[in-house]
Amino acid sequence: MGYEIPAMQLDRSNNMDELTPLEGVYSGKVIGAVVKALNLDQGVLKDRTARRFFAGDSVSEYSRKEVLNELGKVLIEYGIVPVPSSLRQSDVSMAAIIGDAIEFAAMRWDNLLATIQSR
Repeated sequence: MGYEIPAMQLDRSNNMDELTPLEGVYSGKVIGAVVKALNLDQGVLKDRTARRFFAGDSVSEYSRKEVLNELGKVLIEYGIVPVPSSLRQSDVSMAAIIGDAIEFAAMRWDNLLATIQSR
């Protein structure tokens, strides 16, 4: 895939104080890097709001949820995330479930990053 997030590059020295900080590498940038690496940037994932979210800028909760639900939909369409047969027959949207799962993981990542930066 070849896409790297420059801010996450670590200094190869043995001194822990010389590690490059993760400053600014919030979930939007990480998710954006995944979308770009998998070449999924199409439709809603290519619009202005998604680009702002993937750049790490602040977007409304509604817009973030819309982008993440679209990402879930695209992951299913591309066959990256399979849909269990038990959910195909129900009214549950697998794209919404994936979007919620990504949002939950993103919130955990952002909280972890904030904790690391505060120390």
